[in-house]
Amino acid sequence: MIISITFLFLLIFIRFAYLQLVVGKEYSMRAQNQWYRDLPLKAKRGTIYDTNGNIIVDSKDVYTIYARPVAIKDRAKATKILSQLLDKSEDEIVAKLSNYKVGEVTIKKNVDYEIGRAIVESSLNGIYLALDSARNYPNAELLAQVIGFTNA
Repeated sequence: MIISITFLFLLIFIRFAYLQLVVGKEYSMRAQNQWYRDLPLKAKRGTIYDTNGNIIVDSKDVYTIYARPVAIKDRAKATKILSQLLDKSEDEIVAKLSNYKVGEVTIKKNVDYEIGRAIVESSLNGIYLALDSARNYPNAELLAQVIGFTNA
C-alpha cells in the first residue's frame, strides 16, 4: 500500500516537473496572450485658432469598442444593447461576437463619448472601450484646403 502511494506521488511530481520545466514557458506565453493586449495610443491633437481666437479645428473624445468573444457571459444581452446603441444590426453584432478564433474583435470605431459612457454603464462582460480623439471641424469646409479637411 505504501509503495503504491509513493509511486502515485512520484508520478504526480514528475508531471508537475514536466509542466514547469519542459512546457512551462509555452503555457506562460499563452496565459499572457489571453490577458495582455496592445492598443495603439494616439496623441490628442491641438486646437487650431484663427487670428481672432475663433476655433477652426479642435479634437473631440471618441471611443473604439472592442469585444473579447470568450469573455462575454450573456451574449444575447450584449448583442441587444450594442445593436441598439451602435445602430448596427443584431446579425452583424452576433457575427463579430461569435468569432472565437481571435482574441479580440473591433465592433465599431469613432463612437461618440455619450454612447461610450452608456456602454460602460451597461456593465457588459467582455466589452471594452479605448479612448481616442477625432478631429472636429466646426465650420465644415471653411479653409479646408489650408487646414487639411478630410471627410472622415
